[in-house]
Amino acid sequence: MTEKEMRPTVVKWLEDQGLYVAHEVSVSGGWCDLVGVLWADRVGRRIPPIMLIMAVELKITDVAGVLYQARGNLENCDFSYAAMPAERCEKMRPATLRMFTDAGIGLLSVNSGVRTVIPPKCHPITEYHPLIARRIWDFKRRHGKEMG
Repeated sequence: MTEKEMRPTVVKWLEDQGLYVAHEVSVSGGWCDLVGVLWADRVGRRIPPIMLIMAVELKITDVAGVLYQARGNLENCDFSYAAMPAERCEKMRPATLRMFTDAGIGLLSVNSGVRTVIPPKCHPITEYHPLIARRIWDFKRRHGKEMG
């Protein structure tokens, strides 16, 4: 399974939670594979405020790399996940799984669906960076998705 093959399954999982999903958006300096956003009502503002941001990094085998990227996302996201193929998650040692828990990073096992192996710790963001909202809103506009 490749990242490209995992992407639609994880996008559907995020959308099923009521989130708008943007691809390859910068939330903490680097590019995040998927970002799920819950927008507040758009009342007299060009870009509505963000109520929640959930970041997901997709990786096939590189546990250290996905942890590094997912940790970086915590700076500007309420929740950060790593998504890996189910067969990779099943082979992880307890010490490896503990690294996700200790970092507050969720782990998603992906095959034909998504299963939460480790739930993330919530890192509530009290004020979202306006540039992040602009980037995600611009993604919506460029990709012709209906805006609230």
